[in-house]
Amino acid sequence: MITLHQVTKHYGSVMSLDDVSLEISAGEIVVIQGPSGSGKTTLLRLIAGLETPTRGQISIAGEQVSTPSGVTPAHTRGIGLVFQRSALWPHMTVVQNIRFAMHELSIPHTADRLEQLLEDMMLKKLANRYPNQLSGGEARRVALARALSNNPHRLLLDEPLTSLDPEQAARMLDLILNYADIQQATLLYVTHISDEANQVGGRLIRLQTGRVVEA
Repeated sequence: MITLHQVTKHYGSVMSLDDVSLEISAGEIVVIQGPSGSGKTTLLRLIAGLETPTRGQISIAGEQVSTPSGVTPAHTRGIGLVFQRSALWPHMTVVQNIRFAMHELSIPHTADRLEQLLEDMMLKKLANRYPNQLSGGEARRVALARALSNNPHRLLLDEPLTSLDPEQAARMLDLILNYADIQQATLLYVTHISDEANQVGGRLIRLQTGRVVEA
């Protein structure tokens, strides 16, 4: 379970999240929607451990992981995260970007997992390219492969299908939902597209000006 208790986040004088309390069950699928600037990305970054709350606390699986006084490291939270921008390491190839996130897998399983991801994400021909040699859609597929590579218990996806053509988007969404189903992973999925939200299904959380208006 992911629990947020009265979480508030300021960036200087700007209020990004305001007194947010949520409980997200293990294995639950949640779609997060709201207008630009409503706090969707900030919510994911706080859960992932990439931001420190101004007030409140966050717990994962019963363990307190974020308070204003500090956060546990992001890599210890069992989370796979895809940002709005792909955020690939520019000095690493496609394979190196994916492999870098696989630090907890045993060596025999690393090779098998990597091969499967390259196949699923249609990246085999791009394996040795660098991020500056990829299209926007290709970079998104690499980012998603990296997020899935370590078999995370929790997937936090921020507009993951951006820059993909309809056929690729449909395939990637099928892969995401299949992964969440098989692994019984918790899925937090940000999208502004109503049809995409309907395909993901699950519970809808709607944010507006940093507050939860529907959950």
